[in-house]
Amino acid sequence: MARHRIKVAITGRGATPELVPIEVLAETLAHVGKAVLANLDPCLELPEGATIGLVAIEESSDGLVLSVPDRLVPTVALISQAIDNEDFSGLSEPGVSALRNLSSTLEKHEWSFQVAENREHDIRHVRIEYSHLPPPPDKGVPIRGSTTVFGRCLRVGGAKKPKAEIRSSSTGEILYADLSEEIAKELGKLLYEEVILEGAAVWDSATWQIQEFRISRVTAYRQTDPVLAFKELSEASHGKWGDVDAPEYVRSLRSENR
Repeated sequence: MARHRIKVAITGRGATPELVPIEVLAETLAHVGKAVLANLDPCLELPEGATIGLVAIEESSDGLVLSVPDRLVPTVALISQAIDNEDFSGLSEPGVSALRNLSSTLEKHEWSFQVAENREHDIRHVRIEYSHLPPPPDKGVPIRGSTTVFGRCLRVGGAKKPKAEIRSSSTGEILYADLSEEIAKELGKLLYEEVILEGAAVWDSATWQIQEFRISRVTAYRQTDPVLAFKELSEASHGKWGDVDAPEYVRSLRSENR
């Protein structure tokens, strides 16, 4: 497994190797690791030993040298670009939270964290400071229940813990779902197709976004001719709507709601 060296630094008055407490250094590096892993594609299976390590401490402006597996380097680049552009929409909330914790840890000492530019890997020179990060979202009470999701299956993967990547047809957002190996095999046959997924979900009551979703049943979406669908509805109603003028009925509903 190829690894690459990326330079970072704790900067500020007194932020020298001999004066930075070892517990602060360890906590800082732990937050860095969490920020990277939290923004990693959940469907990407990392090989054993794919961790970020500290390989050198130098007396320079870029004093810490990290050893990063090649599969994690694009995520480091993504984070540096988000900070440089002040656009965090492409990062996960747990990943941004780890950056907040990183900055908060160093802010107590009036220090900051910097990532050195690495043009080969599209990593930008950035300084991570709490004031530049988006505020934490309002936390709602988690609500659990059953639901049905209609969307397009983009990816299914993961040997130890299968995950599915679904693009919601109603919102366009990407949803990462848990599922069993048996259902993963079934869903794998429907890649890039519209699917109907039933399962258990956890919603954030503040945003009503699905935070967790576990698929229990998969159904391929079958598109129906609208004319045929209305015909079947008419037959199912046994003529009860036969005398209703549809346009006039809709107009009356609209006028009542004004």
